[in-house]
Amino acid sequence: MERFEDIGSNDQISVEHRHRYQIASQFVGPDSRVLDLGCGLGYGSRYLCRGVSYLGIDISEDAISYCRQVSDVKNVTFEQFNATSIPLPDSSFDVITAFEMLEHVPDPSTVVKEARRLLKPDGLFLSSTPDRDTYNSLLTEPNLFHVSEMSLAEYVSCLEDHFKFNKIMGQFFLQSSFALELGASIPNTWEDLSESERNPLLPIYLIGVSSSQPINIRIGSTILRSSFSRNLGGELVAAMSHLRHLEALVERSETQLK
Repeated sequence: MERFEDIGSNDQISVEHRHRYQIASQFVGPDSRVLDLGCGLGYGSRYLCRGVSYLGIDISEDAISYCRQVSDVKNVTFEQFNATSIPLPDSSFDVITAFEMLEHVPDPSTVVKEARRLLKPDGLFLSSTPDRDTYNSLLTEPNLFHVSEMSLAEYVSCLEDHFKFNKIMGQFFLQSSFALELGASIPNTWEDLSESERNPLLPIYLIGVSSSQPINIRIGSTILRSSFSRNLGGELVAAMSHLRHLEALVERSETQLK
């Protein structure tokens, strides 16, 4: 089973995972009841436990056992449930999250449908999933743990089948250089020096905010820290592609010499 363990590092995947929960935490008030679908090893509870209660569920017995061992927060609980059928009453939660888990189930729509049932009429459902095309273009081989990757259109359709109102964010990871007057804030303008119209900047992950009521809130968030590591994953893909090219050249040369 694919699991992310947050060890507090600032590499790309750590920042991407924590950023999603940071976005969700903005919508958790002191009276909120929160459900985290596919909670994994429970690191999201640190961001979402500011309300009345946080319930993390996962289908893995090992994951839930680990969460219970390491968590000592009074309003945080963990249960082993299947996210497609949760034995809890309708309209039980104000905020429900499902980050990087929809692609792990055979039919993501069943998870979204169950989230809709459990969400209060004015609640928010936040979810994320890789954009199938962009995500796979950055891999050296397919992610065998993903069984239901979706395109943007498929993801939007999945959400709209169960929620009337939806806003979609694209999540990017950029290496940046800033030149600022000391004491000044970061300007809200930037120029991409590496991309072109032929190769546009596309999101790796899609993040949805869904509700049965109009979403009258501004969504979007940026994390900037000086300690980010380089995008070694992208560099590895390029290096592997170049290596395969060189291997093919060597093989042709050896064939010609025989």
